[in-house]
Amino acid sequence: MPPTMPTHTTSPTMPTHTTYPTMPTHTTYPTMPTHTTPPTMPTHTTPPTRTTRTMPTVTGIQGLNLIGSSIITVAVIMQIAGQAMPYWLVNDKTHQTAGLWEYCDSIGCYGYRTDNLDPRLEASRVFAIMGVVSGVGSIIMTLIYICHPMRNDQPDKVFPFLSCVAGFIAGFCVGVCVLTWLGYTQHAVDRDANNQYGTSFVVSCIAGILILYGSVITMCVLARKQSNGYQRLR
Repeated sequence: MPPTMPTHTTSPTMPTHTTYPTMPTHTTYPTMPTHTTPPTMPTHTTPPTRTTRTMPTVTGIQGLNLIGSSIITVAVIMQIAGQAMPYWLVNDKTHQTAGLWEYCDSIGCYGYRTDNLDPRLEASRVFAIMGVVSGVGSIIMTLIYICHPMRNDQPDKVFPFLSCVAGFIAGFCVGVCVLTWLGYTQHAVDRDANNQYGTSFVVSCIAGILILYGSVITMCVLARKQSNGYQRLR
């Protein structure tokens, strides 16, 4: 018998590598959605403002001058109306009236004869006209001052001074006119009790007083400006 071959012995198996338990992996949590910035709404743009032209304001001194000028204006209108109407002397019994330029009766009005005119009547006429002209000049000077621009931020003192002087001259002329008329008609009033001084005479007297009053306001304003160093009142 042939000899039998030795059988291969099974070698001992190597121990297998021990599989260690795997560490749990970190679970990735779902990320929260980030806050997205909402789109900004377009802002309303403010339209450019229109520049408006402002009217020049009247300062305190100019306002007082305007008051004085307004009083003189009313007085000059009264003086014009008074010297134009033939009611300086009236007679209610005979319905006769007399004025600076004409006299009237129940039939009509007549002008004075120029060849034999009383000097007192002529003087009354002359001073009445001078009073109106001076009053108008005072008004013009005041208006020029109000509309005149400032020089070096200081008001001009020339026009208020001229307005004041012209106003006093106007009041003086109206006063002389009234007094001259009184002298001219005194004998007629003494001779007849029905002869009385009419509305035109009274209107002229009031006009003269108002002219002087307006001139005093202008003078006070001028004196106030001098005491304040010609600074405008605000």
